[in-house]
Amino acid sequence: MERITKQTDHPALYSYIVSYDYGNAPNPDFHICTLAICKPVIRRCAKVGDIILGLSPKRMGNHIVYCMVIDEIAEWKDYYQRCKNSTDLSNRIPTDKNHNGDCIWLYQENGEYDWLESKSEHTREDDEYRDLYSGKRVLIGRKYWYFGSNSPTYCIQLPNSHLLVGRGHRKITEQQVINEFILFFNEQLKQRKINSSGKYGNYFE
Repeated sequence: MERITKQTDHPALYSYIVSYDYGNAPNPDFHICTLAICKPVIRRCAKVGDIILGLSPKRMGNHIVYCMVIDEIAEWKDYYQRCKNSTDLSNRIPTDKNHNGDCIWLYQENGEYDWLESKSEHTREDDEYRDLYSGKRVLIGRKYWYFGSNSPTYCIQLPNSHLLVGRGHRKITEQQVINEFILFFNEQLKQRKINSSGKYGNYFE
């Protein structure tokens, strides 16, 4: 039975609003969750063992879209090579504008990046700096629970306001608050008979 647990003694918890849940930020497909684009401050500052909590907008109830424990962090150059050559991160390089792959920046030998059109609607003009040079890194988690923004079956709302956020994100370091969230979240998994991590909902098509 898989449950969320602390991977380090003093993890941080980052909560934020998933404003556009189209399957690329986060990308929860193929038994691995990645946050490669958007949320540059979180990607730049988070550490292995930290917990990422994505919430739906207030108008949709601030329920949990996904929760991920970071077990690996990759630089963008290395992430592209992994997506290109390995099997664990396959299918993340977009093949057309409707593909939700998040590896939209292709590293070139001259040190520059080519851009691929994708479902994310990120563009070189608007998002290259934020994705590559402000965010810098890709967060990877194999222990994650993705419910989606529009899944009444797995609608989990937070019990208090400590983790709610408006714009930007909230970083929680108080271990009591984190412990309370872990207990709450694991109880919700138990009530819903969710015994393993993974993808349990759908993003917007």
